[in-house]
Amino acid sequence: VAMDGSPSVRIQVLPGGMVVVDAPGGSDDWVFNAGSDPTGGRLGIEWLRSRGWNRLPRLGILRADAGHAGGATLLFEEFRTRELWIGEPRQRSPYFRRMLDEARRRTIPVRQADTGRNWGGWEVLSPGVGSQWSTAADNAVVLAGTLGGVQVVLLPDLGPAAREDLWRRWPAQLDRPDLLITEVSLPNRESWERMVQRIRPQDVVVDESGSDRTGRTPGRGWTLETSIRVHPRSEEHTSELQS
Repeated sequence: VAMDGSPSVRIQVLPGGMVVVDAPGGSDDWVFNAGSDPTGGRLGIEWLRSRGWNRLPRLGILRADAGHAGGATLLFEEFRTRELWIGEPRQRSPYFRRMLDEARRRTIPVRQADTGRNWGGWEVLSPGVGSQWSTAADNAVVLAGTLGGVQVVLLPDLGPAAREDLWRRWPAQLDRPDLLITEVSLPNRESWERMVQRIRPQDVVVDESGSDRTGRTPGRGWTLETSIRVHPRSEEHTSELQS
């Protein structure tokens, strides 16, 4: 990803929903989500090791559940982690709570996301200011950032309250971002379509691992604008975007 002449930033979307941002020099590197425990976390560890990673400058957990935080303790065991970034800390998931306990035991600083804050170079779009939701899906963290001149949005599979709230207050400056990295599950299929149509990204990378197992993916038969290019990330392959 590079449109302003700066060195390319590499983005990898791995099996299990882990998103790796590999920036020149390493100081702006991120790993978003830790994969599930144990499969997703181990797949991510193997990929990172094969690319020469031996530390994690920042690990960001976008949703406090087994599918996003379950592999975090495995990552802590394998990589020296400088910072852990989270959303609402009062979550019931035992995987999320175990991750926080392990981070504290290892004296890893835990940073919390608030709407409008700069989250290590990313803007937090959701949860909204003053929101008091109880589910991990509604408290999932939505981020926007600019990498090498490319606008990137990270959109986990949101709960209905957060999705409607974000729909109403989507920032005008993020209409038609260059890249949307997102997830979709079968129960949220129609609302996911509506949200993507609202955002109108130029390209979408979608993790459909929780979607319809009949073979119907967002790139095949869903009612998205033809101008929106969809790149499904299968469970068997890693998608790499680099211009």
